[in-house]
Amino acid sequence: MKLSTPEGVEAVFNGKSNPSKDGLVVTKEEIQGLWSAPASKTTTEERQTGNGAHDVSSGRVLYSSRTVTIPFGIATRSHEAVQKARNLINTMMGQSDVTLTVNDGSDEFFLQGFITPAYSDKWNETTDTGSITMVCVNPEKQSTFEQYMTLLPTRGTSGGLRYGDDGQGLEYPLSYGKHETDARNHGVLVNSGTTRAFPVITAYGPFESLRLDWRDNTGRNQTLTYESYIGRVPLIIDTYSMSANIGGTNVSQNLGRRGFPTIPKGGDLAVTLMSAGTGWVTISSRDTYL
Repeated sequence: MKLSTPEGVEAVFNGKSNPSKDGLVVTKEEIQGLWSAPASKTTTEERQTGNGAHDVSSGRVLYSSRTVTIPFGIATRSHEAVQKARNLINTMMGQSDVTLTVNDGSDEFFLQGFITPAYSDKWNETTDTGSITMVCVNPEKQSTFEQYMTLLPTRGTSGGLRYGDDGQGLEYPLSYGKHETDARNHGVLVNSGTTRAFPVITAYGPFESLRLDWRDNTGRNQTLTYESYIGRVPLIIDTYSMSANIGGTNVSQNLGRRGFPTIPKGGDLAVTLMSAGTGWVTISSRDTYL
């Protein structure tokens, strides 16, 4: 198990018989809140003239944030090393993007949140015990393995039928664009998890605008568009937050049709790039579990 921050701070917890280089140990069997589902936040309304409550649609079955409790130990050869291990964990306090990575057999997944560490407050020369409480606003566990696909436009910005500079008639020989007959503008992503996955879309220009048509295995089909120029700095669309940014600047106001794609649990998502240009689009996703 490992706790880490975007700045590169890492605290590795090994099994009890083999402390990490920082002297940290933990057993996966003692961790609470990692495999159980988070608390439900769906409320029901009792029927006034019949037994039970009114029906709840699947879209209204929702869950709260996830709280994970990690009991741990410190086993070192000096008191200075004990204090160093405490300080390593405490360095991660005050951040909302701490990552907890767990390797469970053949599965490796991660969660993100903020931590609150507690120690025994009992002096010992070379050991200590404690627990870390981690609150994950997004309760979903994501695989560390990331899958992605790359989509290329079917034609360049100058492709397609040409009507001449004066627009009076077709220009011969006819041109249908460089990639008109291939299928590199289409791809499929799968989600083997237990809850829907939210892909991340990155568009590298130049594109005058962006249009993605998609369809999932349940039959849902929608369109996502970005109606502004995309240049050398890539456009990143986060389907979880339903936002777009370029170079760290929020440009969500340029989103037109907001059909943000998701991948159903155990399902797949087919996406087609409909825009002309000479850039490309990558779409990445991870198996997601609740």
